[in-house]
Amino acid sequence: MRCCRSDTAVRRSQTEPRRGLQMNIVLGATGTIGREVVRALRAMNQPVRAVVRDPANAAGRVGEGIEVVAGDLEEPASLVTAFTGGGVLFLLAPVAPTQAEMELAALRAARVAGVRRVIKLSAIGADPLADGHFSQAHGIVEAALKTSGLGWTIVRGAFFYSNLLFAADTIKGYDQYIGHWGDAPAAWVDPADLAAVCARCMVDPGAAGEILTATGPAALTNAEVCAIFSHVLQRTIAYTNQTPEEYERTLTAQGASEWYARAEVALGEVVKSGVARDVTGTVARLTTHPPRSIAEYIRAHSAAFTR
Repeated sequence: MRCCRSDTAVRRSQTEPRRGLQMNIVLGATGTIGREVVRALRAMNQPVRAVVRDPANAAGRVGEGIEVVAGDLEEPASLVTAFTGGGVLFLLAPVAPTQAEMELAALRAARVAGVRRVIKLSAIGADPLADGHFSQAHGIVEAALKTSGLGWTIVRGAFFYSNLLFAADTIKGYDQYIGHWGDAPAAWVDPADLAAVCARCMVDPGAAGEILTATGPAALTNAEVCAIFSHVLQRTIAYTNQTPEEYERTLTAQGASEWYARAEVALGEVVKSGVARDVTGTVARLTTHPPRSIAEYIRAHSAAFTR
């Protein structure tokens, strides 16, 4: 006579890693990058545990066959429980004034929980001594990770193509794209390509102890981005450059908080310094495909920019 297992046992068997495979823990699994990391890991038939603040709210948003557990970056004790049994952690906290503090808490929890490696998503220009919020926050966590005793790989991302969607209303309504770093070029990257690099680093420790920079195929000025928009959308999209002060006022007028507006303006200084202009072959080297172009991304999302 067969003995039926309980529903709990069935769920556990479906989410426990197969023999020889480590459990991959993904923070922010419902976010722009996190959900793409989950998708890339599942495409490689890897076990995934998604750590989210509200598992009920995340149901159906992270895909099938994913273990979803509660973990709050502002409640470190919950992270220890969420991380226990995991082998490698994808580390990225939400954009917030306390981003560095949350990621440092996650590192402490990872060490207590027995996690062996951490893949930290960082950004071009990361520096603990930087003036800008984002660069400084990422730089502080990078430095802490290197001395944490955990295995690590740092993946610095270029500017996300998805950030263009924040300008969709202005492009759609006024045929205008507003920027604030003049004619300085910056490398961009498809979030899916960046996530694929992170996922590969989680599965393959070959890049342990390395700082990688993932970009798309080109560094572009904002005017060049507008030229690509114009070509894809078949109408002229003009570039308007604002001073840092003007751009900060534009953001706050659109509802951004003052700290976020200042942080965005500081990214312009990163671009002007020249460190964001280098194009790398990281995506092609670590994945099975060349990086997606910005034109391809705009074409795929053209409905967002079309009247």
